[in-house]
Amino acid sequence: MKDFQDEEIERLWNIFKNPFEPEHAKEAALQRLIEMRAFEKLVIVTKDPFERSCFKTRAFKVLNENPKENEGFLRSVRDNVWMPKEFRLQAEKALKEIGAHAESADLGKVEDKHLFDYDVALSYAGEDSRYADALAKALEARRVRVFHADSEKSILWGEDLYTYFAELYSERARYCVMFLSKHYAKRLWTNYERKAAQSRAFKENKAYILPIRLDKTKIPGILNTIGYVDWHRETVDKITQYVLEKLKQP
Repeated sequence: MKDFQDEEIERLWNIFKNPFEPEHAKEAALQRLIEMRAFEKLVIVTKDPFERSCFKTRAFKVLNENPKENEGFLRSVRDNVWMPKEFRLQAEKALKEIGAHAESADLGKVEDKHLFDYDVALSYAGEDSRYADALAKALEARRVRVFHADSEKSILWGEDLYTYFAELYSERARYCVMFLSKHYAKRLWTNYERKAAQSRAFKENKAYILPIRLDKTKIPGILNTIGYVDWHRETVDKITQYVLEKLKQP
């Protein structure tokens, strides 16, 4: 837990994952972590795949058990914008089943920027990783949730990458930042990521792909009329600020 500086979060997390703690203590720790908006950090930032899986599985169990007795807790999960979308929808479903749904907003009709797993997903060729690394580091320092493949190796290990990346670039991020270059145009995986992102942009008919040009190579489907940032004419801090401003937009 050295990734988390908050001592209270660390204390609660240690209670939750300690097999010798009583069940009621674990449940109390889980609910407190959710109230503190630490859930997102633990699910997305934690690098240990087993810990991520354990936490998510346990939270689903809490949502499904005794919904009438946990109505207040379910409402707090559903209404917490820092909660991953899958848990909010699960809570919404449980509330519907006990007839407590009418008093609340329908998540299916509300567009919420926090329903995405990531604020930004970076798409880049391996040869251009130094540019992506620099931007990812700057964005994460500003508490932006970034998908950066080089930082997610333990999560990607063993996954069906074809399916994983299709979902990631078409559903799980609010924006996709593409590092366009001669390398990007040649790589099979970057072309696959681009097509997944373009399908999302086409369906939504609004800005989703944020291009950063590393050179003047033409990329299929990325029109010259689409606004872009030239890496060599900007600083990392400037580009970071542009992303932050974009994230503030509805």
